[in-house]
Amino acid sequence: MRPSDPSGSSQDSHEMTTMTGKGDSGAQTFEVVTDHTPSTTTQPKDKAAALLEKAEADGHRVVVTPEDNKRILRRIDLVILPILLSVYGLQSLDKTSLSYASVFGLITDTHLVGQQYSVSTSG
Repeated sequence: MRPSDPSGSSQDSHEMTTMTGKGDSGAQTFEVVTDHTPSTTTQPKDKAAALLEKAEADGHRVVVTPEDNKRILRRIDLVILPILLSVYGLQSLDKTSLSYASVFGLITDTHLVGQQYSVSTSG
């Protein structure tokens, strides 16, 4: 890191590191520039993060115990996993029925040419 000037203000807050390595094509030099200036832009937060930030600002503390964590994880597992399994099952059923249909003449009956069958199965 470059030292700041005697007045205490830093004109350049970038850290430069030079690395030299030897690759297949000979010696190579890389410069890594790291900016240590604080960002003035703020990214939008989701509702949960905004709620936690508001609670901390009001002096409240949110504590999640291991029992709460287990209960929430179990609830997510009971809701999300059946939905995922259903969607994967329907996708498999769809692909299987399309492949059987192609064996039994879907391509010739519907006059598909070129990549049209591949496109129909990739949706």
